[in-house]
Amino acid sequence: MDGLIAIATEDFSLFHDLVGLLRERGEPFVSLRPGDPVPSNVAVVVCSAGEGGLIGFAPVVEDPDPETALLKALSLREDCEDAILVAGVDPGMRPGYALMMKGRTLAKGSLDGPEGIAAVLLSARQGVSPPGVLLRIGHGDPVNRDRCIRAAWPLVDEVQVVDEARTSGKSPLDHLQAAESIARGEGRRLADMPRPSSTRGGLRDLQRESRRVSGDITISAALAEEVALGGLSMDEAIERQRLRAGARRPGPSL
Repeated sequence: MDGLIAIATEDFSLFHDLVGLLRERGEPFVSLRPGDPVPSNVAVVVCSAGEGGLIGFAPVVEDPDPETALLKALSLREDCEDAILVAGVDPGMRPGYALMMKGRTLAKGSLDGPEGIAAVLLSARQGVSPPGVLLRIGHGDPVNRDRCIRAAWPLVDEVQVVDEARTSGKSPLDHLQAAESIARGEGRRLADMPRPSSTRGGLRDLQRESRRVSGDITISAALAEEVALGGLSMDEAIERQRLRAGARRPGPSL
């Protein structure tokens, strides 16, 4: 289905967030007031809960969450309601992800950490109610790859590990393009969720990442291992290391 997405709501916060998301995607849209005539080039209208009866148009998406509402609207416009949802992930400390249905990208972005994929998948499942969800993830960065898989495991029907050769780049945009390429590929299906594990190299990477994130704190190898195993977030590990450093600091001389 071709056409624009229209925003028709008196909810300023929802309107503001939807505009930001649409502009971020480079997605053209029109803004209306509930009850305004809907232009012929509009494919779907998004509004807040309770405003749908004022629109006089179908399909209409009523949802208070902007990201969920946009996913619903895009899936309706692209006629993807009954298609499998494919999530492609380019693994790393801040993974790139892409959500696709019928080969069309509905959303993409970067996560604050590997476990963040769970919230993205949960929102997507609520938004488009797909008949199934497939996670395709790049084979590189085993520590963070497996953290993503373990976080996503309860929310997906199948996990495939894809050879990501030539899909990853150096810029954030490359990271997102890599996630899209991974989503379009096919990989080795995992029969079981990977066990938590860590390597020396992986722990050193996490320690370097803690310095980058905090600016002045390097977490211990023990804390890095807890992060690798999913027991702590990076922010929690940094805060623990900071508290330990403060406790060891000598007090003022009298």
